[in-house]
Amino acid sequence: MKLKGLKEERAKAVTAMRTLADKVAERGTSMTDEERAEDTRISADLESISERIGLEERATQFEADNQMVIAPISRPKGMDSDKRSDSEIRSSAIRGWATSKTRLGTSDQQRSDAQSLGWVNDEIEVRLCTSAELRATQMSSQIGADGGLLVRPGIPQSLEEALSWYGGMREVAEIIRTAGGETLPFPTDDDTSNTGSWVGENKTISAATVPTVGTTNLGAYELSSNIFKVPYALLDDSYINIDAYIGNKAGVRIARAGNTAYTVGDGANEATGMMLDTTLGDTAASSTTVTFDELKDLLQSVDKAYRTGGTWMMSDATFFAIGKLKDGDGNYLWQPRVTEMTPEMLLGYRVVINNDMPAMTSALKPIAFGAMNSYKIREAGVVRFQRLVELYAAQSQVGFLAVQRADGKLVDAGQNPVKHMLMA
Repeated sequence: MKLKGLKEERAKAVTAMRTLADKVAERGTSMTDEERAEDTRISADLESISERIGLEERATQFEADNQMVIAPISRPKGMDSDKRSDSEIRSSAIRGWATSKTRLGTSDQQRSDAQSLGWVNDEIEVRLCTSAELRATQMSSQIGADGGLLVRPGIPQSLEEALSWYGGMREVAEIIRTAGGETLPFPTDDDTSNTGSWVGENKTISAATVPTVGTTNLGAYELSSNIFKVPYALLDDSYINIDAYIGNKAGVRIARAGNTAYTVGDGANEATGMMLDTTLGDTAASSTTVTFDELKDLLQSVDKAYRTGGTWMMSDATFFAIGKLKDGDGNYLWQPRVTEMTPEMLLGYRVVINNDMPAMTSALKPIAFGAMNSYKIREAGVVRFQRLVELYAAQSQVGFLAVQRADGKLVDAGQNPVKHMLMA
C-alpha cells in the first residue's frame, strides 16, 4: 500500500481510538473488557501502520537521494492537457519546494509545475542541491543562500491577496511599485498663491511667478512576517495545504504591521504614518466624544479641491459612537449602506474603517478627513518568501520567512490634503 493509503488507514485508526476514548469519558467509568480488547487491537494496528509508514518514507527518501543532482526537468506525459488553475499549479510547486531536502520538487508533477512558473531555467541544466552545497559552489536566483529564496512572481500572489483587504490604508492610499529600493523622490509643487492677470491693450505682459517645487522622499524599509518554524513531520503528514496556510498567515502579519505603520508609524526604520503629518482641522470640546457641528467644521476645514472625493477615516468604535449622533432635525448622521457593496457614508462622504486609528481619548486624533490618496505607499521589488533549512535542522524543522521592502508618507504640497480632529 502506498504512503497516502497508509496515512488514510492510520487516520481511521486514530478516529476509532478517539471515539472509544470519548465514549468512556462520557460514561465516567472504567473500560469494559470488550473496550480494553478494542483498545489493544487499535493500538496494535496503529503501531503496525506507523512502522510501515516509516519504512515507506525511508525507502522514498533513499530513492530520492540516490538520484543524480544534475538532471534536466521534463514535463511528464499527459501534462500538456493540464486543466488545473494557476493557483493549484503554484500550490503544487511550492509544496514540492517546501518539503524537499535534496532537490526542488519531490515528484515529477511538482518539478514540472516549478518549471512552468519559471523557477527553473529551461535552456540549461540546473544543479538541484541542498543549501550547504549551494553555498559551497554557486549562487542562484532560484535557490537562495539561506536554503531557498524564491523571488518569482508566482510566490507573492497569496501575500498580495492578504494585503489587499487588511486594514484600511491600502484601501485609500496610492500604491507605487518599483523594481529596486533606491530612494524615490516624489515631486510636489504649490502654485495656489499665484494667478494670472488682465492685460490692457498695448500693455506689457508681466513675468509669471515661479511655482514652489519640492520633493518627498520614499525609502524601502524591511517589513517582516517573522519566522514560521514548521516540523518536517507536519509538512509530510498534513492533510491541509500547508504552503497556502503559511503564505496567508505571512501575508496577514505583514499587512497588520504595514497598516499600523502607514497609520501611526514614527518613520524610524518604518513608514511615516499618515496621522503624523495631518493638519489640525478642528478641536473637539470633549475628550471622549464629538458633536455634529464639530464634524461639519472638520469637513469644511479641508479645501474644496481635496474635499471633492474626500474620505473619512476612523476606527470601528469611533464610527459607531458617531453613528448615534443626530442632526438638528433628529436624523442620524450615519447613513446605513443600501447593500453590502456600497460604502458607509457620513455627511455625504465615504467612511473607511481603520482600527489602527487612535481612540477618542484626550489629546489624540481619532478622526481624519480629506484626500487619502495623497498618502503614498511605496513597495520595492517583490515579496521574498524564504526557506531556512539548516538554521533549525537540529529540531527537524524548516523555517519560512516573508519580507517586503516598503515605505509610506503623506505627500503634502503645502495645502493640507488631510486634516484631523483633536480631542480636548
